[in-house]
Amino acid sequence: MLYYRVFHNTTGVPKRQLSAVQAVRGALWSSEDAMIMSLSQTSMVWSAAQVSSLTGLSIDQVVARVAFLVSLDVPIMMTRGVIRFSKKIDTLVPSRLRDAMAILDEQLQIYWQIDSTNNAGLRLSSSSPVEFLLAESQTAGRGRRTKQWQTLFGDAVLMSYRHVASRSTDFSSFSLLLTLTIVECIHEQFPQLSCAIKWPNDIYLCGQKWMGVLVDVVLGVEQTTLVAGVGCNLHVEQGSLEDHAIGLSALITRYDKHMLAVHLMRACRLAKEYCVGHSLDSFRSRYDQCHLLHRQWITFDDKHTSRRGWVEGLSPSGKLMVRCDNQPSIALDDADVANVRLASVDLTTVT
Repeated sequence: MLYYRVFHNTTGVPKRQLSAVQAVRGALWSSEDAMIMSLSQTSMVWSAAQVSSLTGLSIDQVVARVAFLVSLDVPIMMTRGVIRFSKKIDTLVPSRLRDAMAILDEQLQIYWQIDSTNNAGLRLSSSSPVEFLLAESQTAGRGRRTKQWQTLFGDAVLMSYRHVASRSTDFSSFSLLLTLTIVECIHEQFPQLSCAIKWPNDIYLCGQKWMGVLVDVVLGVEQTTLVAGVGCNLHVEQGSLEDHAIGLSALITRYDKHMLAVHLMRACRLAKEYCVGHSLDSFRSRYDQCHLLHRQWITFDDKHTSRRGWVEGLSPSGKLMVRCDNQPSIALDDADVANVRLASVDLTTVT
């Protein structure tokens, strides 16, 4: 299934995959840039001299840093010594995440911009101590079916969780388990939010796409490396995404971006701990309770033909069990079907 991508590998990422995860020099988090962008929380317009005074940077350094941020598509510009922000910028601070997660400096990487946090995780050697990778923007964020996950700078929590385990560890159900764990965590922390799983790897909020999960697994000779990516929309500008999506800000005006990131990071760890030693059968009933399509009529495209069926639940292997036209149930694999959607009166697509 496409939401669980496996690389067979002995020395690193296999050659046939290098085009997708080739070495990319990302723009790492820096305190100087963070200080400049944090000023947007107070005012949208500053002089370079004011920024220099507040940050301790020289005016030349301020000019250089702003030019760098502009190159990353940060909503900032400078004309004749006047710096203007087009909106307030809320960025993650490494120390806050490290303290909340009780992790060391080397276990966390934060980028202003990277091609993809999953790709960055795949490029690391198996001996790397990095556990979490986060970014404020991605130039090639990946979703299912080669789709890109597109967001503006700072408008999403973009992260990947990385774990190296023994070769025999089975992560085949991790994507399903992680989406479930995230939804259960959100229900606990934000009981006012109505979110649900959209098989196989999306999380919907009020009927619109809110989060996506993409899991990559590298099978080495002695070790298995898990890289699980999570994208969570905070703000969605009209026309900025191809898919119909929603951001958290549409429902909650005041929230803590850092705490949301921490909840997602903790969900990744919880899912990993539960996945080791537990099969899909152990959480299938919980999954069904949080599944948007469970016990619903759906339509889907199967070999260019639109079909209608009743969702019965998940198979032991994580496929979607559907009964069509009073025929025996069939198991839908995400790789074989497309456009799975609720069969409402107007056939509104939810994928």
